[in-house]
Amino acid sequence: FGSLDVQHYLHQGINELEELAELGALKGIKFYTCYQQIDLASPQLQPVFEIAEQYHLPLMFHSGYSYTSMRQFQRVAIANLITPKDIEKIASKTTANIIISHLSKPFLSELIEVVQRNSQISADMSGLIDSKYDRQEIPASIGSIQQYVQECGPDKLLIGTDFPIQTHADSVAMLEQA
Repeated sequence: FGSLDVQHYLHQGINELEELAELGALKGIKFYTCYQQIDLASPQLQPVFEIAEQYHLPLMFHSGYSYTSMRQFQRVAIANLITPKDIEKIASKTTANIIISHLSKPFLSELIEVVQRNSQISADMSGLIDSKYDRQEIPASIGSIQQYVQECGPDKLLIGTDFPIQTHADSVAMLEQA
C-alpha cells in the first residue's frame, strides 16, 4: 500500500501515487489518520480518491487508538482520533472500496454499524495487539474478531498483521481461534 504525507507533501504524494499506480506497483492507498492532521472532508483529497477509482485501489484508513501514541505520549492518537463514523463520510465521495484498519479498536460496535450500512466498507484485523506487550489482550481480540465476523460476515474481514506490532504468528493464531 502507498501512503502520503497529507500535512506536508500532499501534492507531491499525489503525483507519486499516480506514478506508482500507472506502473501497477500499488495495491491500495493508506491514510495514517491518527498520526497526521487530516481533514477527511477536504476537497484536496479528491484526487487521491480519483486515483483509487481509476486504478481500482482500495482506500485504507487507520482508525481507533494508536499503540505508538499511547506508549510514547500517553494519549490515544498523535493527531485527531478517527472513528468509523468519520470514515463513513468518505463513502459518499468515492466508489472505491474502503478498509478501516485494526477493527477500529476500541470502536468495534460503531465499526459493525458502519460496515453493515455501507457495502463498500470492510475492516482488517491487523494491529489488535502489540505482540511484545499485550499478550493478555489476545482473548478479547479473538472475541472481537468473532463478533465482527458474526455480525458483518467473513467476506468483510481482511487478514493482516501490522508487523512488527502484531506478529504473523499471533495474527494466524487469533484468526484460527476465532
